[in-house]
Amino acid sequence: MKKLTLIIAMLLTAAVAFGQGKGLVMNEKGFHAEGALGYIDKGAFLNVSAGYVPVRGLYVGGGVGVRRIDFARVNLRDIEYSTMVPVFLQVKYNFLNKVVSPYIDLKGGMMTDYTFSGTGWFVSPSIGISFCRRFSVFAAGEGTVNYYGRGTGKDYQKADIHPWSVGFTVSF
Repeated sequence: MKKLTLIIAMLLTAAVAFGQGKGLVMNEKGFHAEGALGYIDKGAFLNVSAGYVPVRGLYVGGGVGVRRIDFARVNLRDIEYSTMVPVFLQVKYNFLNKVVSPYIDLKGGMMTDYTFSGTGWFVSPSIGISFCRRFSVFAAGEGTVNYYGRGTGKDYQKADIHPWSVGFTVSF
């Protein structure tokens, strides 16, 4: 019980310390960056992006990420993992200029599969809640279409819909 109380006290202290200020960092005009780490239904991902806030609440930027998809869990391939690298454009809108604010986010761009030498595109809408000026949690869906084997005589197209992913974001 002491450990639980200590953890809650530390979290509340951090929330108060990082929550100083009038609103969210992403609502301040100028250049910003954010990093996201999360779980996708078959693996994990890490995204980083940089962009500009032209008007309060609207973030427009671009980024790159790394995804590690676990095929062994779903028995799709003989290989256990696939490494994918998305390069994307991002539009994000925070509804409120408060310490806690809901937001919507849309990422879209090119997806490269380095394990199977495929390229394609993806789109990922998400919703989330920003809190303590810099942090947010989100839930997203994603659709991808990748093309494999171009020029080898074994061309094929694979479309995936990742029904959900969840993550944690830090904004700068």
